[in-house]
Amino acid sequence: MFEPPITPLTMCRLCNQPIVQGPPIIGESEADHAMRVMRSLVRHLQHSHPEHMKEIAQQTQILSASLYGIQIVQSYEIADPVMLLEYDKARAPLHALTRKNTLTDAQLETVLTEKLAPTVYKLMAIRAAMPIAKWLRDFLSEEGEFEHATVKQARESTVAIKTA
Repeated sequence: MFEPPITPLTMCRLCNQPIVQGPPIIGESEADHAMRVMRSLVRHLQHSHPEHMKEIAQQTQILSASLYGIQIVQSYEIADPVMLLEYDKARAPLHALTRKNTLTDAQLETVLTEKLAPTVYKLMAIRAAMPIAKWLRDFLSEEGEFEHATVKQARESTVAIKTA
């Protein structure tokens, strides 16, 4: 059984308004809790940010078409390099939107200088390590490699909202 915190609180990134889900319901399953919270979040966006909801609907249609193609391609063992490249181009925006962690250059430099410096700094200067670290981060997260313009704009607007 899911036991939510006593005062669950979610903040809207668009207006900083707290969205309180109400008191926990005893015996509520995790799935029921998630659906109840989602209804609250959707209701807030519909009433307070209708234009943002329109953007979400448009992006969802685009991503749905991409997901459909991805699932078709995943049904086959494909060796054609052109098809594999197109598959990656379709898959990468979905991956970018659902990626949990991202690292900015400043965060990466902080990790290198504050966390890894005692060990790594003796081997190479941070300035020499940064291009390698950035390349490794971009390679692992496919940052920018196949990025679709709509996804890039969505991520940039999310970053702008987070920092505002």
